[in-house]
Amino acid sequence: MMATPNHYVDEGPGLYEALAPELQSTQVPIFYITDRVPERDEQGNLGYGYERSPSQAFGRALIGLGDDITWDDLKQASRTNKRLKPVKLELLEVEEIVRATNAPIPFTEVDGKIVEEPVFVKRRAQASEVFHQAIKRQLALTPRKDVFIFVHGYHNSFEDSAFVMAEMWHFLGRIGVPIAYSWPAGHPGLFGYTYDRESSEFTVYHLRQILTLIASFPEVERVHLIGHSRGTDVVVTAVRELTIYTSPKDKAMSLSSKLFDSPRGRIGTLGADKIPETMQSTIDFSGANFSVINFSGHKEEGASGIDHSYFRKVPSVSSDLILMLRDDLDAGSPGRPLERLAPKFWQIPAGYPAKQ
Repeated sequence: MMATPNHYVDEGPGLYEALAPELQSTQVPIFYITDRVPERDEQGNLGYGYERSPSQAFGRALIGLGDDITWDDLKQASRTNKRLKPVKLELLEVEEIVRATNAPIPFTEVDGKIVEEPVFVKRRAQASEVFHQAIKRQLALTPRKDVFIFVHGYHNSFEDSAFVMAEMWHFLGRIGVPIAYSWPAGHPGLFGYTYDRESSEFTVYHLRQILTLIASFPEVERVHLIGHSRGTDVVVTAVRELTIYTSPKDKAMSLSSKLFDSPRGRIGTLGADKIPETMQSTIDFSGANFSVINFSGHKEEGASGIDHSYFRKVPSVSSDLILMLRDDLDAGSPGRPLERLAPKFWQIPAGYPAKQ
């Protein structure tokens, strides 16, 4: 399990006490949506590979947090940066609840208008209602009526995305609805990156369908999209307003820049110095809900190595995610004391957030 965010270190016992009894467990249930092709292992267990599917599956995954650990043990481990033993993550169950029709739906042209085949329209509506009812039941367990969708990056497996969503949702206080959106990445071999890049373009249409559908559910008040690595491109293509975390020390992004050179660089290493002054003025006076949070790579546990998963490995960065998603705080507000670098650009200082 990811390191305890600084925000939670030595936190009092009330962190998880208000949870519904069904959510007070070392086993974390999350939802998933995927356009990966399903496959079975030798024991018949369901999984998903890297091949692309024209239809989307909606299901539930159960992730175990820790071996031979109690709920009280897990709560204690979630409030300290000096755990007695590692909390291992394990994928316990994968259940596909419903599968949508292939997209796009077969259609004919009638009097110059596109008409979708009624039988497929009906199947799509039925699948959408199953999805709706599952989300509705989960929302009934929590006072927050928000949906959190994590979109993974290059070379990630289905299991990877489920683990990240599970641990993030755990540290968000298990509020709202957690969904791991897992697209067909992880192709092995020399051409893995180019395959994953094309898969990321392939999945955008499916993600837009899902966002449109969730937005139609009256019980849902907000949808939070969290994109990592190549998944950020998927998210950016689907929506226009978002918060982005960047790091100039992200070595994986440096490698990507060499493979796919761009005069403007990569979004994951974006800095205020790369934005023209005229654009800075436009950003400053616009009402766009856009901000870039920079992690300078200061010495902190989890900030070593390739630094590409710092959003969950570095306690100061994961703390800022929590303050934004859980507490709905704006960058630079008293409860979220980021250092301002330029209009809409902020930096996470060492030891963030300092205890008041």
